[in-house]
Amino acid sequence: MKTLFLCSYFAEVRPLFEKFAEQYELEKKVLFIPTAGDIEEYRDYIDEGRAIFADLQFDVDLVDIAAATETVVREKLAQASCLYISGGNTFYLL
Repeated sequence: MKTLFLCSYFAEVRPLFEKFAEQYELEKKVLFIPTAGDIEEYRDYIDEGRAIFADLQFDVDLVDIAAATETVVREKLAQASCLYISGGNTFYLL
């Protein structure tokens, strides 16, 4: 079974995520996908998300699915216990 934590602006819900991570005993590793923001001018929310995970002492593995090979992306997704998909242009992400 998979558990989801959905939010619009990660920086505003940090305290809720901290409780969530503790409640579900999340491994302190995250696969961070910033791809939706690749074509956006404003990208500060991506840096904020990475900084929050770093501050929470998560090991952050960043992968841009538009730049990585399909094999690499599949491997990283299969190994990820926690996945973070940053915001931006969802049509570009798809």
